[in-house]
Amino acid sequence: MRKLVGGGLFFFFLVLTIMFAKAEMERVELKENQVPELNQLYQPRKVVKVVNNLNFEVEQDRPIVKEGGIIKPMDFEYYINYKLDQLEERLVVLEEKIHRLETKLNN
Repeated sequence: MRKLVGGGLFFFFLVLTIMFAKAEMERVELKENQVPELNQLYQPRKVVKVVNNLNFEVEQDRPIVKEGGIIKPMDFEYYINYKLDQLEERLVVLEEKIHRLETKLNN
């Protein structure tokens, strides 16, 4: 019985080792193919903004706000909402342009 359990454990660890080795090889293969990671796809340009002699290294379009007497960069969730609102405005303008062009083509 002991040999059977020992053999089963050996087989289990052998399979587990092969699975980890295969996963590591796939990870290395992806790295060699230079698959860009998310942080490489979007690299916002950061600048130093000076407000009341305070330096803030923030994204170029991220506002510096004063909340409760504290000067700080806009909170991240509000900044993302701000960026999405800008994107939505641009999409509305593009939709209007597309609609005008479609109207011209149909006439």
